[in-house]
Amino acid sequence: MAPRFKTAVAQLCVVDGEWQERTDQLRVVEPRALLSLGKGRDALYLLLEPMGSFPDPDDVCRRLADLIEQAYWPGRGSITARLRYAIQEANRTLFEENLQAKVEERGIVGISCAVLHNDSLFLAQAGPSLVYLAHGDELRRFPADSPWLSRRAPNAINARQATAVGWRREIEPDLFHAQVAKSDLIVLASTSLVRLADEAEIVGALVQTDSESAISALEALAEGATLAAIAIEIEPGTTRVRQAATAATRGRASARAAQAATAQAERAEAAEAEIYRPAAPRRPRASEYAAGRSAAGAAPAPARSLLQRIGAIGQGLLPERQTAAKGGATPGQGALPTALRIGLIALIIPALIAIVYFWNSARLERERQAQIAAKLATAGQLVAAAQAGTPPEQRSALYQADALLVQLLTESPQHQEASALRQQIAARLDEVNKVSRVNFVGELTRITGTDSIRPSRLAMGQSEIYVLDTGIGRVAKYTLDETRQSLKSEIPEILLDASTVVDGNKRTPLDITCLRMALRPEDGNLVILAQGGTILERGGQPLRLVARALENGAALRAPQAVETYYDAPNLYLYVLDPAENVIKKFQATADGSYTDAPEDYRLTDPTITLRDGVDLAIDGSIYVLLKNGEIVKLFQGKEVDFPQEGLDQPLSNPVAIAISRPDDMSKGSVYVADAGNQRIVEFDKAGHFSRQFRPAADKLPFDDLRDIAVDGATPRLFLLNGTMLGFINLSD
Repeated sequence: MAPRFKTAVAQLCVVDGEWQERTDQLRVVEPRALLSLGKGRDALYLLLEPMGSFPDPDDVCRRLADLIEQAYWPGRGSITARLRYAIQEANRTLFEENLQAKVEERGIVGISCAVLHNDSLFLAQAGPSLVYLAHGDELRRFPADSPWLSRRAPNAINARQATAVGWRREIEPDLFHAQVAKSDLIVLASTSLVRLADEAEIVGALVQTDSESAISALEALAEGATLAAIAIEIEPGTTRVRQAATAATRGRASARAAQAATAQAERAEAAEAEIYRPAAPRRPRASEYAAGRSAAGAAPAPARSLLQRIGAIGQGLLPERQTAAKGGATPGQGALPTALRIGLIALIIPALIAIVYFWNSARLERERQAQIAAKLATAGQLVAAAQAGTPPEQRSALYQADALLVQLLTESPQHQEASALRQQIAARLDEVNKVSRVNFVGELTRITGTDSIRPSRLAMGQSEIYVLDTGIGRVAKYTLDETRQSLKSEIPEILLDASTVVDGNKRTPLDITCLRMALRPEDGNLVILAQGGTILERGGQPLRLVARALENGAALRAPQAVETYYDAPNLYLYVLDPAENVIKKFQATADGSYTDAPEDYRLTDPTITLRDGVDLAIDGSIYVLLKNGEIVKLFQGKEVDFPQEGLDQPLSNPVAIAISRPDDMSKGSVYVADAGNQRIVEFDKAGHFSRQFRPAADKLPFDDLRDIAVDGATPRLFLLNGTMLGFINLSD
């Protein structure tokens, strides 16, 4: 069982250098009994930082602190879930009040909420908030980074860019968890601290010190400014080196410390009778709970806990003290023999230990089941809420629900209701994200060879599928049978490899495509872009590779992709050269060569960049796929908007682009092989997201997508996934 620590708490609230005897910005609620249940089990610490034009900031802080307490303590579920709910309730209340208030009377609040549960520290923060945890020589800050913690004044921060209580109807607080140990120091402070002191001064004030000294050091750092803080010391009185503050800091604090001594002495007598004071800031001193002093005579004795009752039973069985015998009773009269007492103790103590063990186990199991039930209920509410709203809002709710269920199933792996709800969430996410689950992938063949093979490019002819392997410089041809769902032979025809000589030269292939000639005899003929600025075409009788020169082709710096486009009566060939940020346009001549003066495809906007181009496709417009997932659509050199509107997550490491209906600029679709997200994404030609293809849960993933090609004869998409050549049906 995790240890439960005592604490020593000191508080500070200084406004323009003056101590505030009471403030509603701070609240401390600590446990009162070792085995008390419910509210008494955790210690709750709140620091609220109001900003804006509230007529009465203290009243706002008091009401929000009350609301957080009321929402947190009775709540069910995990500590994190209750903290999140409490802050969201406070936010909704303040947001509604801001809506009703005059513009000049509105404001926001930053909240730091800390819960100490056994040896665990749970934090929930929203808006301007700041918490430090000092452990040995290490000082951690929560949050590590925030726009509220810059050196700028708070009113210079655009609240629209930062979470703040009361600014939006719905917020998500930052949640943190850390383990604490003896001698650790937890400090909740207003964000003005980062503008009053540099990092070295803060470290000197908080590291290797106690709560009282830390508050004194912070007061000295505040000087004439405004600062609020709560310092919680874990297990005070343990042996360690105390460094209250640096010498300079102690010097600045000494004057105020002397002034505080008199006031502190006057309050000492009243403090002795105090059992619990939730929020009154005072000069630094250990909390009553941490000091462990007795409340006898100051308040009625509290009900005895289970351990106290067990101790009383044991005490009754022990031999009577000698002082009792002096009262006139003869030794042995009215008492059990010593041997019998010892025997009874030997029997009862194990029984009591067993009772405590099973009682505690049952209590922990009840808490665990309550947390599971709360997570399940919250997840169900989020799923129900996801039935309405915009797609991003629905996704957010479903992702939150799924995260809760993952936590639940980690604790209870066999929870059938949670597993069923996760399946429901997955199905609903597929609907929202327009996912078409691929239940059938037609595997045509596995490309085999040496370790150097790397099939990377596809091209579709009439019934031919051409595969370029850039690893070994090979182009192979596979032929579909009449069903177009199988190959006539899985043994390909090798059209080009490292040993092939074309017109007296060996050629290294860079990319492949096929001619689109509107059903003319040349339609479907293979075109290979080779290194050195040469085109290899498969044609003639008998069929063979013929070299066609590209005028000034040697000037191509690093050609990446090639595509053809037939605009009757002319055939054009486009080469993407990202290194030169250019698309070269060639026109075929009557003799079949590409020597008719090439020109750059003119880009009217000099800011358009193609330097990260991966692939291109053409239907009259040109679509250039970039490495970062952007698709640059061009028409007559001008960029046309392609927003990827409606896509649930951005493209990641896209490797290929293909289009259907290359004869029409408005009909058909644009397909992208999104390797990073293991999917194939479909857009309409205006750039609106249509759907995405992902394998069903029990199918092999698209974990190594390399290229895709659209089958013009059927609604089918051919793909290279690693060394697998296959297809999916677009109509499924």
